[in-house]
Amino acid sequence: MLKRVVYFSSPAYLSVKLGQLVVELKHPSDLPKIQMPKAIRYGKSEVAEEKIVEYQLNMEDLGMIVLDHAQITLTQSILKKCAEYNILLLSCDDKHNPSLMGMSMEGHTLQSKRHRSQILANVPMKKQLWASTVQNKIVNQAIIGSNDRVLYDRLIFLSKSVRSGDSSNVEGQAAAIYWDRIFTHIDKHFVRGRYDDAINSFLNYGYAILRATMAKAVVASGLIPSLGIHHHNQYNAFCLVDDLMEPYRPMVDRLVLDLLDQGSMELDTEAKRQLLNIPYIDTDFDDIKSPLMVAVHRTAQSFVNCLEKKSKKILYPKPCLND
Repeated sequence: MLKRVVYFSSPAYLSVKLGQLVVELKHPSDLPKIQMPKAIRYGKSEVAEEKIVEYQLNMEDLGMIVLDHAQITLTQSILKKCAEYNILLLSCDDKHNPSLMGMSMEGHTLQSKRHRSQILANVPMKKQLWASTVQNKIVNQAIIGSNDRVLYDRLIFLSKSVRSGDSSNVEGQAAAIYWDRIFTHIDKHFVRGRYDDAINSFLNYGYAILRATMAKAVVASGLIPSLGIHHHNQYNAFCLVDDLMEPYRPMVDRLVLDLLDQGSMELDTEAKRQLLNIPYIDTDFDDIKSPLMVAVHRTAQSFVNCLEKKSKKILYPKPCLND
């Protein structure tokens, strides 16, 4: 079953009662934004005499809780239940960007065994896995940019030249071409980076949601998130997450492109609500559609299979362009 993403952007008091997430709000208009495929409404609400709205959600149905207001209070019981049900907890900073991630420390019954396999992984294998990861990322970038035939052909050509460990930095070459053309119809002066312009703000927020979704899958698969196959920054606690999410980035780019083409040029509450649909984006695994939140678990598990010598490649999906 697909898990729900709940987004809070107003003052709230969160607690637990009989396995339910109980949300106390001061006004009915403050009801949380709940991302769920096909469903219209979930839970129940009732207005008490003191005008406090109480909203209840079954915690077993939740996959992610996003806290985006300074006046949100939650009890210790919330944290315990998030760990019990493997619910990802994201807290946003003063600029409304995800800045804190909370998740269960015990993601899998074979966690210790998988940690050892990950630590003992040899360098040649990691280099081959990284080459495959880069190749998948570039192919996915080409698919997203397929309306631009020149861009598509150049990226597909580059994807075929990736070697072990990407020693020639083909990823960087592809990125230079990709970012030079993918958003030019919106802003011909666009430069990718951690800037405050509309496009970068959308991308950075979307990547933060993607990173959190992948982090949850990595931990749930019993892996060490800080021990990557390529990224190895000593200050980065999510090196493996950053490795495995690379081929998924173009799918976020596609959603951002769609939002910008529809006229959204400000990262407001509505834009964030749309970006919180990232876990539900359809991906393509060998012509079979799979929501991104399911696909990342398959990717993480395929990496486990590589560590255990059951497979030689990490499985990555392709973007769906007909959704």
